[in-house]
Amino acid sequence: MRSSIKKEDVDIALEILSSKSDLTREELSIIYQEAYHINSFFDSVIEPDIFQINTLLVDKISKIKNLNGHQPLNRLHSIAKKGCLASNLGIYTFASTLIENNLIFNQNSSSEFVISQGHVAPAFYVAQYVHHYFPLTFLLTLHQGMFPGVVTSKWGFQNEVNRPLGMGLADCVGRALHAQKVGDQSKNYSCLIGDGELQEGIVYELLGLIQQFKPRVDIVININKFGIGDIELPPDYEQLIKSFGFHTQFIDAEDSHSIKTAYSSLDSEFRKAILLNTQKGIHTHLPSGEEAVVSKHSFSVESSQKISSAPKSLGKHIQEKLSHSQYIVLCPDAMNRFGFTDKSILNSGMRENASIAVLKGFPDKMIKMVATDDQFLIFGMAAIEQLFVLEVKNFWLLASKSWGIWNGSNYFVNLILSFPDFVIFEPSSEKEISDSIDFVQNNESNGAILTFDFNIPVEKKFKTSLFKLNSLQESNEVYKKRAVVAFGAASTCLDMLSQEKPDLDFYYCNTFPLPQSEIDKLGVYDLVYFVEFNRTHNGLGKAIMSKSSVRKYELIGADNTMAFSPTSDQLKRQGLDIDSLRQRII
Repeated sequence: MRSSIKKEDVDIALEILSSKSDLTREELSIIYQEAYHINSFFDSVIEPDIFQINTLLVDKISKIKNLNGHQPLNRLHSIAKKGCLASNLGIYTFASTLIENNLIFNQNSSSEFVISQGHVAPAFYVAQYVHHYFPLTFLLTLHQGMFPGVVTSKWGFQNEVNRPLGMGLADCVGRALHAQKVGDQSKNYSCLIGDGELQEGIVYELLGLIQQFKPRVDIVININKFGIGDIELPPDYEQLIKSFGFHTQFIDAEDSHSIKTAYSSLDSEFRKAILLNTQKGIHTHLPSGEEAVVSKHSFSVESSQKISSAPKSLGKHIQEKLSHSQYIVLCPDAMNRFGFTDKSILNSGMRENASIAVLKGFPDKMIKMVATDDQFLIFGMAAIEQLFVLEVKNFWLLASKSWGIWNGSNYFVNLILSFPDFVIFEPSSEKEISDSIDFVQNNESNGAILTFDFNIPVEKKFKTSLFKLNSLQESNEVYKKRAVVAFGAASTCLDMLSQEKPDLDFYYCNTFPLPQSEIDKLGVYDLVYFVEFNRTHNGLGKAIMSKSSVRKYELIGADNTMAFSPTSDQLKRQGLDIDSLRQRII
């Protein structure tokens, strides 16, 4: 069900845009006009959806002059300074053709169109703006905390997608199977997938279901032969899809006429697959002074343009500390993120469970790593569990997060707490990254090293101890009645607070589990605050404090409302920025 657009969405967008100094006069004029009309619309229509707002504005606002689709796509991404511009340039003609001819986003259509290649959403937003309307007020805030660059129902799509890849196709097949079960033949179902999704096991399973049960599902495959990272030896997509019973048709992704003809014929009795030959565009976000060059696109490269220093520091220390023969790293979409370059690194694409499961075949003595992010790892939990059941040794998870709070859309940290003999690190300085690697290596532990989006500080303002809480002073020390325990990256917010609140004792830890002897020392306090950039429900704080005799404790962390927010906005919304913590820790 499509979500409504709220007044606060407009307010947040205007707040974001107010900080932009590079908006043109024409853009600012349109934004002000849109805001006026949309806010007036809220007085007469309760909770309108995006299509109602588009219909309102199309006859009231003059669009940017001399417009073509590639211009606004370049403009949106240049303002955001991140995203998947090349993918969107490549698919734009397809999106534009379908929208211009009312083949999708049309309530009277006999076809439901589901997008599984979620990061091409901006191409469809822009196509709507060009051929009908879409508020520039939202478009210009792409990837900046409120307006997402992925497919969501709130912003006009039939479905929502997250990880793992292939979930959009699963959604489409589910809809078609339901229609088949209830005898509804009024609609056909089509799904856009990327060739990178054919690196996912779930897609092959879904194609098998289509072949077995024959629901009314057609597919469009965006083939650029890069996938997730370059695919050096891509499969023969035509033969592959034909083997599942589809009739295939190759089309040039820039040929509007052929796209319209082929898509219009998808409601026939035969299952069809349109194979789009796509050329990705040029990614233009280069440092000032550099010339744009045509190069092979990689999602991991584009997504890593503004990566934090922490993941690269982790990759640097691993390559400096370990010889090639000591370790193997499988990287689903993360080589650039961690700065890995040596021959011990295998770019496994987005083959998620496989990247973990194949580590069972490596010798016990070899350090076996998977380098990725927390969202990927949540979908590899079954494979991770199997490695523990099979007692795999020297298994490391390396993960980075740039969205402000760990497991922003899942419970990765919370889930790995259930695995025995697994050490979790969240280092927040250069030295801690180095020491974490040493600890896992020297103890031959299975461990997770989680790197947060931070600029590595030179020093901390309050004393820290690396693999345990700061040891409390001798028994004759006068303790304060309350204490704050910060876990990992949360310490970066509490540095300043520790200087402002002398009535509190501040402690820091960056690892779990903790020795029971250290946890017991918290028993001298009447109240302990535990602050973490993870979810409080079944999180690290709850696990530690449940083993403590402390009289009272308060867990300060994240809740479930974390989608599509980068670091600064995420922390503020969760009440975990420094100003909010001042109010919460009284």
